[in-house]
Amino acid sequence: MNDMIRELSSRGIKLGLQYLHIDGNNLSTINGASLASLMSVTPQLKDLNLSNFSLTGDIMNDMIRELSSRGIKLELESLYISDSNLSTINGASLASLMSVTPQLNDLKLSNCSLTGDIMNDMIRELSSRGIKLGLKSLSINDNNLSTINGASLASLMSITPQLKDLNLSNCSLTGDIMNDMIRELSSRGIKLGLKFLSINDNNLSTINGASLASLMSVTPQLKDLNLSNCSLTGDIMNDIIRELSGREIKLALQILSIDGNNLSTINGASLASLITPKMIKLTLSNCSLTDYIVNDMMRELSSEGIMLELKYMCFSGNSLKMNNDALLASLMAISPKLIELKLSNCS
Repeated sequence: MNDMIRELSSRGIKLGLQYLHIDGNNLSTINGASLASLMSVTPQLKDLNLSNFSLTGDIMNDMIRELSSRGIKLELESLYISDSNLSTINGASLASLMSVTPQLNDLKLSNCSLTGDIMNDMIRELSSRGIKLGLKSLSINDNNLSTINGASLASLMSITPQLKDLNLSNCSLTGDIMNDMIRELSSRGIKLGLKFLSINDNNLSTINGASLASLMSVTPQLKDLNLSNCSLTGDIMNDIIRELSGREIKLALQILSIDGNNLSTINGASLASLITPKMIKLTLSNCSLTDYIVNDMMRELSSEGIMLELKYMCFSGNSLKMNNDALLASLMAISPKLIELKLSNCS
């Protein structure tokens, strides 16, 4: 790659490429200047995939420094550099990457050995430069962001006003970080345009119901929320429902995944309130639910005369005593559009 790029540059050849996927190659010996030159000879490039490319933080630092020094602005709209070890990248470099890609709307940095400190530095740098990002989709899942602070996460939301899809799953986030982020967003009066939010596989056991309710309040357009395997409890869920009801906040969720949490103390009325009129997919597998809880939920929904729009429902891995014919009949009666129902291992 170094030789090819050097040859193209020496001949003054400009490529008309708009899409370039070279992911899954071991190019650990490529240098940053070569990568910068690759961008320079492909001025129309819109979509670049460098995932699993053996990139390092040092290579990326050099590439970004070279682009900035040449004053090159890229036309990139999609950039994937997932599955790379960027542990040595610095926050200022990441901020500069955002600066030289002003049209970028889809960025994937999943599983890149990023840290909370790197992200804190990047966000601080972007904020100090007054840079607003045009990102619509951001994936930074599978990085250890345990040292990121809530104010930084809130600022990240603030400088990406067009963001629709955010993936923060398996990032070692804590309930305290999330509490701080949500408090910061609320105090600034920020309303997010998010439609998809994944924060599954983080330990949010210390998050409080009021915070989760506030998260719903600042994301009024949210359609798809994944809170699976977050160490949530029934008490937390009861609190969030109580808080939402008290504030008269109506959810617009169409897809909700909260499987893999111990919700044994949730009450049926709370569970019923979680199911929004527009919800089409609900996943509650392995939540330590009982037939009593689900019966109460059904009773609550039936008493309000609610007919669900659900097309997919999963209750697998809960103790529902599936010989309860009345429960099954009630479930079917209020879900006339149901296409897929999973009740595996519910005895």
